[in-house]
Amino acid sequence: MIIMALSLMLDQVPIVGLDADRKAFEPYRQCVLAAARQQYPTGKTLKVIFENAQMSCVTEQASASADIALNAAQRAADAAMLGGQPSDQEYRFGLFENELLYELANDFVPKVK
Repeated sequence: MIIMALSLMLDQVPIVGLDADRKAFEPYRQCVLAAARQQYPTGKTLKVIFENAQMSCVTEQASASADIALNAAQRAADAAMLGGQPSDQEYRFGLFENELLYELANDFVPKVK
């Protein structure tokens, strides 16, 4: 029973620190949302709007990515002491960016010709 409980805890390691990573990602998220909303009236596609917004928020992206990497390093150190596997910071950042794209897609209203 104890082994099963430990196994379940170790399987949940990627969830550890999710809130901290989300907090680190938030300034980038807000920047992209604001930049994208300014572009909605241009009639560009969502893909172009998202890419332009990402480019205009490169400083926030770098900061968020670095903070998530630092969080992952701390989790890796903690996991090494406990014998678990750390989560991958690139996977986590990509997860947040995908959520951001879906949020933009829900917010996006294409210009009707």
